[in-house]
This record gives sequence, structure tokens and C-alpha cells, in this order.
Amino acid sequence: MAKRPLRIIVNQIYSALKDGPLKVSELREKTTAYGCFFDFAISYLLTYGIVRKYMKGNEEYFELTDFGKNLPTDPDRWISEWIYNWWIWIGW
Repeated sequence: MAKRPLRIIVNQIYSALKDGPLKVSELREKTTAYGCFFDFAISYLLTYGIVRKYMKGNEEYFELTDFGKNLPTDPDRWISEWIYNWWIWIGW
């Protein structure tokens, strides 16, 4: 998976969640990613503690954590730095 598409999808997810919690189905509709690439971007945000997942009834929801809500800069800046470091770590 390329760095730039991941960066774009993560930004889309982050922007969609700024307005409040969303069901997984609603979040998928607001982004251009689907399948495993969407799952990878969500996992990325969950790993860094920016997004949290919870169940309400039978539906799965995502919302920004307090850390995610209070990030000091635009997501584009920190995402590119983290992706670069992560890509080096896995050896790409």
C-alpha cells in the first residue's frame, strides 16, 4: 500500500469524525476507501489512539478520542511524519 493513498483516507476519516461519532456504514460512505484499505486506515488511527471504537446496540461506531480532538496541527502534517517513520520501521 502506498503512503499517499493512506494519507488521503486517514484525512477523510479524521475529517468525517470531527462532527461526532459515526456508524461504520456511514463512515464508509464518506470516504473513498473500501475493503481492506479502509480497515487498514482505521487500524492505523486506532493504533495511535486518535479514534476509538464502541458498540451501541448491534452497530459499531467510531469517534475521535480526546487526543484526536485536541491535535495541535492539521492531520496532513502529523500523518505524513508518522507514515514515513512507520514505513521505515517495516522496511519499505
